[in-house]
Amino acid sequence: MRKKTLLMLASLGVLVLVIAYASIAWYTNISNVAGMTFDVGKYDFQANYAGDNFLIQVDEYLNVDTDKAAPGTRGVIPIRVSAQGDVGAAYAINLDFSDMAQEFRDRIRFYYYTMENNQVVEYVLDENAEDIVGTLTSKGSITEYIYWEWIYTADITPILAAPYEENEELKWTEFTCMDEMTYEQIQRAVVNWKEFLVSNHDHYAAVKAKYDELERLGHTKHLDPMNDADFGEVYTKVKAGSLAGRALKEKLEELYTDEHDAFDTALAMGDYDETFTSQKGASQGKLYTKTTATVVDGDTTKEIPLYAYQQAMSVQLLVSGVQAEPLKKGDVTSWESKGTTVYVK
Repeated sequence: MRKKTLLMLASLGVLVLVIAYASIAWYTNISNVAGMTFDVGKYDFQANYAGDNFLIQVDEYLNVDTDKAAPGTRGVIPIRVSAQGDVGAAYAINLDFSDMAQEFRDRIRFYYYTMENNQVVEYVLDENAEDIVGTLTSKGSITEYIYWEWIYTADITPILAAPYEENEELKWTEFTCMDEMTYEQIQRAVVNWKEFLVSNHDHYAAVKAKYDELERLGHTKHLDPMNDADFGEVYTKVKAGSLAGRALKEKLEELYTDEHDAFDTALAMGDYDETFTSQKGASQGKLYTKTTATVVDGDTTKEIPLYAYQQAMSVQLLVSGVQAEPLKKGDVTSWESKGTTVYVK
C-alpha cells in the first residue's frame, strides 16, 4: 500500500487531508502451462503522486466570492480516477473520519449525488456511509465529485421540518429557523416526532420514511428524534407540562445551537491555533497541537504552519482500485456530470 497526501488549505485552515489508498503493481508477463502460452493483460493499480504533498487551495472549489473556508461556505472537489492497465477496474471512494475531532464532524458535511431512476439523489458521506463505487474500462477515466459544506449553525432540521396532522391529512412544516416558529409550533414539533414514530400510529410509515431521508442526508447528526437522549428528555418534560413556551425554545437552543455558535466564535478568535482538546464524542480528550507540514507545489517545496484546529479538521479520502488525482479548477473546462456522482450547481 502506498499513500498519497493532499493538503487542502484555506485561509481559515486545512479542510481535508486526503490520502489515496490503492492496490499496486500487478504484472504483465507470459505464462506457460502444458505447452500453451497465455498473454496476461496488464493489471496495474496505483495511486498517483504517492508519497508527495500537494497544495490545493480550497477557494478554487468555493461557490461564494471569498477565499475563506468558514461557516456557511461550501464547494465541490473533483477527483479524477483512471485505470492504467489493459483490464477494466472497479473502484471505491470514501472518507475516514477517525482523526477528525467530533466538533468538526458536527460542522463540516461531505456528500455526493448519484442518479437513481432518472432522478438526482443526494447521499451524505460520513463514518457510516457506503462507498462511492464505479467501474472503468481499460485505460478509462472518470471524474467523481465530493461536495462539502461548513454548517453555519447546528442542524436542527427535525424541529424545522416536523410532521403534523390537519383534517386527518399528514403535513410538514418548512421553517428555516426557530425564530420563525411560534412556541406552540416548536412544542408540536417535539411531540409529533416522538408520537408519530410509533409503529401503530396512522402516519408511522410516512413519518419514518421522512426520518430515513433526513438521516440519509445527515440532518439527524445534531438532533435525533429517535435516538438522541437530550431530545427524549425534552419530550418527556413537554408531555409532563414542565417545559413550554419560551423555556422550551431556550432549552433547545442551550442543547443544540448555543454551544455550536460559541465554538465557531472561539475558533475565529484564534483560541484553538496553538492547542485544541476535543470535548465531544469518540475524540473526547484528544489533544491537537500546532506543528508544521512540508508541502510540494509543482517544483516548489515549503514548510507551512499546521495549526491545532487544522489538524482537528482533517479527514482522509480513501480511494482504492485506481489512480486518483484531484483536479484544479483550471484543469476542467466546465463542471459536468461524469462517473457515479453528478455536479449540481
